[in-house]
Formats: sequence, structure tokens, C-alpha cells
Amino acid sequence: MRRVLLPDLALSAWDTTPIDIDLAKDTAHYLLRVLRQPPGESVEICDGKGARWYAHIHANATSERCRVSLIESLPPIPTPFPVYLAQGIPKGDRFEQILRQGTEVGIAAFYPLSTERTVVQLDEKKANARRERWEKITAEAARQSQRSIAPTVYDVAALGELVSVLPRGVPVIVCWEGEQDRGLRAWVRSFAAPPCGVVVLIGPEGGFSAKEVAFLAEHGILSVGLGPLILRTETAGVAVASILQYEWGVMAGVGRRELL
Repeated sequence: MRRVLLPDLALSAWDTTPIDIDLAKDTAHYLLRVLRQPPGESVEICDGKGARWYAHIHANATSERCRVSLIESLPPIPTPFPVYLAQGIPKGDRFEQILRQGTEVGIAAFYPLSTERTVVQLDEKKANARRERWEKITAEAARQSQRSIAPTVYDVAALGELVSVLPRGVPVIVCWEGEQDRGLRAWVRSFAAPPCGVVVLIGPEGGFSAKEVAFLAEHGILSVGLGPLILRTETAGVAVASILQYEWGVMAGVGRRELL
């Protein structure tokens, strides 16, 4: 049964069944034409916030007009291991690439960062418009990868502001090519049991400066190295998230129906 993410719905608000809902035209097109789910088919509908329903597509549904019946509320399912990516904003459309691929590998939230070496400078108006676009990209990527919960995209923050808005009680690491003593594998192996999540900081093109890494160290944030190869900024965060999902999350060999 295909899973369909509809983030504009608030499925948890409904406690009676069955209930009929009309899908937006673009959603109807995606369901019937892209996913090739025929009228009369059963699907699982998620609202991106954890609520799930078993649903049935009406027999007369078309890509122009599609009504589905919510038949039964479904219990929550395990989510990916919580990886929170604080990413220095790169040039061009690379951040959008990071959002798409990061969503696919289970990143829980994105924190766009403005750092010393960030070339892109956004005023408040541009930052708000950019965030709206970013949220659409993560919603689409979550739908494509059949995640039941879409990742959160936070406001653009400076490095000094970031330390006050990160989730509490979660270990934080900064990936820095200047770190020679502590590698990612050794850091992961230092845990007797998986932590409740990990915040990963990745710099923009050129990485973080030594001054920024020292500032983070003052706030208890460890630097880790990723080996002798230098990864592009759009590669590093997705690679680290994939490694953490392999060690502690959805890539650790769990059956597909239990993953997302």
C-alpha cells in the first residue's frame, strides 16, 4: 500500500470515520498519474506530523478531481534516527540539493547557517521567501521518499545564535577538516548506546574558520574529522547523516515497513 504525504492536512484533528476529503488538483495528479494509483485503490495518507490514516480512493476519481475516504486511523510508526543538520548556506542552488537528499536519508530538521565564509547574504524578506521555498522542497522530497513526517526547516541563523536554538540534550558535532585527532567513526564508537539524536554542523564552501571552531568548542561542541578526503559542502552533511542512519537508524537493517 502506497504512502502519500499531505502536509496541508491536519489528520490528528479528526476522530470520526469514515470522512471524505477532496484533494488539491496537484495532489490528485501526483496520486493518480505519478504514483499510478487507480480509482478504487487503498492508500495510506500521512499529514507530515505523525498522523496516519488508511484511506480509499473514490471510484470516480480523476486527476482533475479526486476524493478519498479516510477509513481508519493508523498507529504511529518509528521515525528515522534524529539527525539535525546545521548547514552553512552555499552558493547557487546547492542548499536545495542538500534539502532534497537530506530529506531522503532521514534528516529530521535543517538549520540554515550564515557563517564567516557564507557568500549568500539574505535580508529578512529574502530569508522568509527562501524558507517558504525550502519548506516546499522538503515536503516534496518527503512525499517522494514516502516519509510519514516531513523535516522542519528553521530560520536562517548566525553561528552565535545557533547554540541557543538547538535541541537540548542532544550531542552536537562540527565536521572540520582541521580535526586530526578525532574521527567520526571513533566518535560514534564512543557511545555504548545510541544517543537520542545528533546535531551535525557543516560549513559552506571553504568550511568553518578556526575561530568559529574555537567558538563552538567553548560551547562544548566537539569537532570531528571525516578522513583525508575533502567533501563538497553539499556532500558532507548527507554523507554524515547516512553514516548515522546506518549505525543507529533506518539503514541498520530494519524491515522497510518499520522504517519511516
